[in-house]
Amino acid sequence: MNASLSIDYWGLVTRSFHILWKYKFLWFFGFFAAGTSGSSGNSSSWGEHAGPQAREWLATHVELVAMIVMGMVIMWFVFFVMGLLSKGALIGSIAHADREHDITFGRAWEIGYKNFLKMLGIAIIGLIAFFVGGFVFLVPILLPLLAGEAGAVIAIAIAALLFIPFLAFAFLLAFTVTYAEREAVLRNQGIFESLSLGWALTKQYFWNSMVVWLVSLVSGLVFMFCIIFGLLLVAVPFILLGMLNVFAALVVGIPIGIALVIIISGALGTYDYSLWTLAYIRIRDHYDSLHQQPEAIAQEV
Repeated sequence: MNASLSIDYWGLVTRSFHILWKYKFLWFFGFFAAGTSGSSGNSSSWGEHAGPQAREWLATHVELVAMIVMGMVIMWFVFFVMGLLSKGALIGSIAHADREHDITFGRAWEIGYKNFLKMLGIAIIGLIAFFVGGFVFLVPILLPLLAGEAGAVIAIAIAALLFIPFLAFAFLLAFTVTYAEREAVLRNQGIFESLSLGWALTKQYFWNSMVVWLVSLVSGLVFMFCIIFGLLLVAVPFILLGMLNVFAALVVGIPIGIALVIIISGALGTYDYSLWTLAYIRIRDHYDSLHQQPEAIAQEV
């Protein structure tokens, strides 16, 4: 059953930008919560010609490769831990800011540390649910492929039929986890209680959640386009410098570029968490009124 709730979505956007700008130290947590990741591609032609040389190099530099791998594992672990801590810090801080309560970096860190294990538990259960659900949807697609070319057509047909159900499953799971994280931090609920309430809110306010997601997507894209335009203007002096001295342009431009990427990622992460946290607060208040429950957002998260 979907509950009827009128949300001032534009108000959520403006309020989120207000919090984003007023509490700039939250960008630190926003950077980690945004979930930064990198990808790299491999060229098949490179593999064919450089494969033996690469294997020989790896065989003679085992210690260096081991150190690089260890460094990457440590970096991933640090980002993973900081990402979970930052989620709690942002959610609690944004709720305080929405109530016009004072919030500091130290207080935000304390909130994130306090809720770290809850964020970890919700993340693990969410990942398990996603992989189990993905496996259930994937098996009917893969089985026909065992029949060879004849099964490929059937597999494509099944994939087309299951695409919408899988998309619905992904949205339902994402909304449930999103609300569960806020339930855990702001209502001091346990992991399973948070997921249960997250699912209840998702069911009753699915279409409101979809609108919030669309608002997040569109406003985020507008935000990015504005930033890209600004970055292009900033890049002009470095392009001109590169025409005179490429090395100098790279030495000066790369550190500035990295710093700008970090700042922008932090701002976007903070904005997105503000939008969803403010939406959750409005939705939860309405849910409480329907079920005749008093407002229970913890005043001291």
